[in-house]
Amino acid sequence: MRLKTSQHLQTVRSSTGALCFHSLLGNLYFLEPEYVGALDSYVEPSQIKRNRARCKVIQELRQAKFLVPEDEDEREYPRIRNQEWMQKVHSGGQLRLLNLVISEACNFGCSHCLHSCSTGTSTSHGQKKLMDWETAQKAIDEYAAVMQIWDTHPLDVHFGSAEPLLNWSVLEQAIYYTRGLDPNAKLSVNTNLSLITKSMIKVLKANEIYISTSLDGPPAGNDAIRTFKDGGATFNAIVSKFGLLEEMDYPLDGFSITLNDLNFDVVNPDFIDWAYQRGMKGIATDVDMINTAQANRDVNNCVLKLMELRFACQARGMENFGSWTTSYDHLVNEPIDNMPTFCRAAKGQNISVNPEGWLFICGHTTTPIGRIDHLEEALSERSPYCQLVKSRLPGEDPECMGCEIEGLCAGQCQITREVSRATGNNRDKTMCELYRNATRVLLKEKLDQELEGG
Repeated sequence: MRLKTSQHLQTVRSSTGALCFHSLLGNLYFLEPEYVGALDSYVEPSQIKRNRARCKVIQELRQAKFLVPEDEDEREYPRIRNQEWMQKVHSGGQLRLLNLVISEACNFGCSHCLHSCSTGTSTSHGQKKLMDWETAQKAIDEYAAVMQIWDTHPLDVHFGSAEPLLNWSVLEQAIYYTRGLDPNAKLSVNTNLSLITKSMIKVLKANEIYISTSLDGPPAGNDAIRTFKDGGATFNAIVSKFGLLEEMDYPLDGFSITLNDLNFDVVNPDFIDWAYQRGMKGIATDVDMINTAQANRDVNNCVLKLMELRFACQARGMENFGSWTTSYDHLVNEPIDNMPTFCRAAKGQNISVNPEGWLFICGHTTTPIGRIDHLEEALSERSPYCQLVKSRLPGEDPECMGCEIEGLCAGQCQITREVSRATGNNRDKTMCELYRNATRVLLKEKLDQELEGG
């Protein structure tokens, strides 16, 4: 048999070892020089060398799919996996989370807002801004019914997309209703916090609702991009609610930071230290994913900034993550379900329902996949939903073929792609470059750590 080095083999090297992975399958390994040398000897197809000393090395490299038979179609690996996965996507077998967009409105006017920038390119979300209780109840019931059919537990309901606290009465009903269906349900809300009150916090705390929020730097940075509708500053309004949550013994454990040109130079390790002093345990950091007008920095500079903030978090024992770490995280912590897509929505684990009852894979996307009152039809094998999910599974997307992180990033964010196509700003190409560069830098950092540990 003639073997060759996989065309999908990716390496980050040093003189004393290398981190290697398969761009379609992951399979991250630290390889000592003997293994690296064996790989190099099969760059050109060659007969297996019957050397007893190398027998174990070759066997392990073949198991990792770093060495493959000369005539093997490596794309068959993810193809088989994806076919099996799609058998359960049909009829909702992979469904895990319901996102209720109970409000398409917001009291903020942030120029980088993922939701408004995305939905502003399309009329697919309709005109209705607040969800009524009947639609919310229908969505919860339909979702719970699918979960029951597949015996999937617990229910997992997220309230987000714009500002859900603008529709508190429906949010509160939905919380109690879902908790009544499943006492162990996982419930979460994404809010800018400005409207939260003591009575709301009591409800959220009593029902163990996880709160996600954002703060985009110290006052000069945050207030440059995170504003009220009239352009007014929001830092003090947000941080005062941090204090209210602490006062109610329900403090936050972290928040998200978005970077663009307007706050890039202001967000620094001192701000991470401020967050640490406030008791935060994790910070999500990202570069504006869909705009170019205010997010046009050199990709390498963006990666350096993200790494600077990551090191600052790590030095204080805090978690750091973001869309830019997705591919790296898939390599280091292989997904339990063996399906490493950019997000859960892309692999058929989410449905999102907006106020008009339209279904989307995510609350920010603009590609409708059906209606909640016809959920069974929307989940059928040939539905737009299943076709969209299939097109987003690792190894299926023609736009991604040949990329060094093809099977780990799996085509990045659906929202970025949609906005890029609608506006022609090519932001998706910029983000592709950022994700590739960031993955290389993170792997180089890990290789240095491996070598130091060795």
